[in-house]
Amino acid sequence: MQYQNKFFSGFVAVAFSLSLSGCASLGLDNGGPGEYDAMKAASRYNSVSSAPRAEDMGKQPTAADRLNEGDQNRDKGNLKEAVLAYLRAASLNPKDMTPTLRIAYLQLTGDSSLAEQSFFEITEKDPELTEAWLGLGLAQFAQGKAADARTSLEKAVELSPNAVSIRTPLGAVYDQLGEHALAQEQFTIALAAKPHGISELNNLAVSLMMSGDHQSAEVYLRKALMVNDENEATLNNLGLSLGFQGRSVEAIEVFTRAGDRQSAFNNLGYVYFLNGKNEEAVNAYERALLIGGEHDKTILKNLRDAQAAQLSAQELAQSNEVETALIP
Repeated sequence: MQYQNKFFSGFVAVAFSLSLSGCASLGLDNGGPGEYDAMKAASRYNSVSSAPRAEDMGKQPTAADRLNEGDQNRDKGNLKEAVLAYLRAASLNPKDMTPTLRIAYLQLTGDSSLAEQSFFEITEKDPELTEAWLGLGLAQFAQGKAADARTSLEKAVELSPNAVSIRTPLGAVYDQLGEHALAQEQFTIALAAKPHGISELNNLAVSLMMSGDHQSAEVYLRKALMVNDENEATLNNLGLSLGFQGRSVEAIEVFTRAGDRQSAFNNLGYVYFLNGKNEEAVNAYERALLIGGEHDKTILKNLRDAQAAQLSAQELAQSNEVETALIP
């Protein structure tokens, strides 16, 4: 089944806001192993884009100069030049893991397996480096290795218990492992540090939905709407919460605000399908197809899945009736 809400895939995270000394996130798109495009953290230190290069001033570049050069190229999207500058910085000061960390975080944007290897090697050299354990956890989770990611991120928290930003990815890992109570503890810590954060409110709300507490989820989602009443992620997640509570009319209204009428009925069909209400799901999908629009192919697939589930349930029921009739 395909749910037309790019932010909902078991976990919501509009953006990580990492504040460790060595890294910050480029942002999250969607939750779940293999779908966490947000595991694209890139190291960021303060850099002055207009700072003159050491060569231009007739000086021999230092490791700090090369690091700054790498940061400038990275920020401009010149990743090859950035990596070269970081490698030069590392050669000038081999004991400093910062350039290597920068490269590893850049690798997350394209090859999480390679990034995992790089971060692992850094942790071997410096087991007390929080940023390395954080990056290792992100790389592992991006590959669907939730259990390994848990170990790495818990180590990061152990090293830097006051680094609230680690709590969001750790919460995502716990949710993926089905340990929703632990996930909610992490998201609550993150929310306490940023009470009006839309992503923080959504993260906690979706975790609550995953554990079946749709009413509490609705409370947090409505708080998020008070911050931004047009946020697509919040509206879609609120629609889910209302749908799971059986408030289909309200759910349709909210889903429509997030997208369009067709996707609204598709999403309601998805809620019905997850609740095992196959007949209602079929009706919702058929209504969506009647409306027509750009989502026809997706909705048609969803309809077929719901019809197959409906037929399977009917056949099972008939089989049970026959067996009951044969019992003396």
